[in-house]
Amino acid sequence: MVNALDMLRDDHAALRRLLADIDRTPPRGVMTRARLFTQLRERFGHHEVVQEQLLYPVLEHRDRLPVPMADGRRVHAELDGLMADLAAVTFDDREWDARYAALRPRLERHLDEEEANLFDRIRDALSQRELDQLGRRMGLQRESSRSVTPPA
Repeated sequence: MVNALDMLRDDHAALRRLLADIDRTPPRGVMTRARLFTQLRERFGHHEVVQEQLLYPVLEHRDRLPVPMADGRRVHAELDGLMADLAAVTFDDREWDARYAALRPRLERHLDEEEANLFDRIRDALSQRELDQLGRRMGLQRESSRSVTPPA
């Protein structure tokens, strides 16, 4: 059984792999770049939905977690905007490279911040049983959100 923290770690690893794959794609690899960016945006969208609809509400109602989840929502909205800006440009345009150069470090910083700050707080706030239950709910939510287009 995958618990909530394992699921988040898996998401982070998948997002980092997609970033690395995009980095290795030559500018002329327009179709590959388009496919990888679509996967990145969808994966981040699923990750965001699971966190905001399931994880954050649980954590916000815990006395032992003194960190408001508003920061996470704000960063997710910022990243959604950067991804929407990137999606508005054709994949062979030089502007795409400039916008990707703005997105990449911000997304990596967000993943690093979650791992450095949020993961320990999750572990402190939730029992193993709660992590397992939340992981099960997150898996079901992810499956249902795959049919939904990520935020624009």
